[in-house]
Amino acid sequence: MSLARLFFYQLKCRSAARQVFARTKYQARAEDIKALARNMALLEEQGLAELNRRLIQANTKIFDTIAEHNIASMLLRHLGKSTRIAYEQQGHGNRPVDFTIQAPENTYLLQMKRFAVLEYENRQSALLRKIEQKATGINSRKFFDCVLREDFNEADLSPLVEFLEATAPASVEGVTYDYPNSVNVKAQVQFWEPKKVMLEGLTLGSASDMSMINVTGLASDQIRTSIRNASGAFTHTVGANNINLVIAEADKQCDIDVGEACFGTEQEVLSTGGRHTWSRQNDGIFSEPGISDNLVGLIILRRPDRTKPISDYEMLLYVNEKHVGYLPAIQTVFPVQKVIRYNMRPDKRNF
Repeated sequence: MSLARLFFYQLKCRSAARQVFARTKYQARAEDIKALARNMALLEEQGLAELNRRLIQANTKIFDTIAEHNIASMLLRHLGKSTRIAYEQQGHGNRPVDFTIQAPENTYLLQMKRFAVLEYENRQSALLRKIEQKATGINSRKFFDCVLREDFNEADLSPLVEFLEATAPASVEGVTYDYPNSVNVKAQVQFWEPKKVMLEGLTLGSASDMSMINVTGLASDQIRTSIRNASGAFTHTVGANNINLVIAEADKQCDIDVGEACFGTEQEVLSTGGRHTWSRQNDGIFSEPGISDNLVGLIILRRPDRTKPISDYEMLLYVNEKHVGYLPAIQTVFPVQKVIRYNMRPDKRNF
């Protein structure tokens, strides 16, 4: 590639990176734009242009796609050009698997999750979609972030849209507006001007996708449900050509909750003579029919610096004992810092 073409290519990637961040409330720094542009160039060169397009075209759940983009970039740098990575490749089941890694001796199938949304937010996602649709009819070319409280319901939809229409024109960036009022808060809204993006009307942003506030963590049953849903992409039992892994960004989840979701709920045991031990109940996701045969393990991803959206990850592997023989093959491909097995009890709540 000539120097002139390389320079033009770098400018194109930086422009695309700015466009991605312009659709979020996150105030991107120069280093964020540079890091994302560098990753976009890498993916383009290594045949993952489709993931770049997915990110550039995303309007919601942008940081979910950034998590996929991060892991693809990290693995490409780690594995080099000798290993092929494909995105959403068909032919493995009823739905495409997020990533297929073809190594010299094995094929790895990865289904990506992002454990970042609380259960009540999942229940209200339908309400947010309706708010998003109705807001586009409001003649105000701004983004808005809407956080719903648990008691927000269908009856609040129309009044909230009226509240948005009345508040948006004179709104001040950085100010939080309470609906219906500061005494009885059912929703909180912030507005901000777009950065080089033309909007047709008031547009729901994606700021809630990227909360930097550390929450208590999903309960084990919620994590278990997420793993179960992701595992539905794997229709073939584990083998050398089907090393099936769920991989999840989980900055806000505790090791204990993840361990209980995978292996079973911890329980204290007081035996004869006053000896204090522990065991697990048989409610771990790895022991469920279907999943037991089809899932090798769960790789948890955590960013070393949680304030940086573009990042490599620290990797923690929870391995299904039934498939522990594939552990060396996984460690050959993935830079796993720590392996957790059934009989191991996390001694701290965060990695």
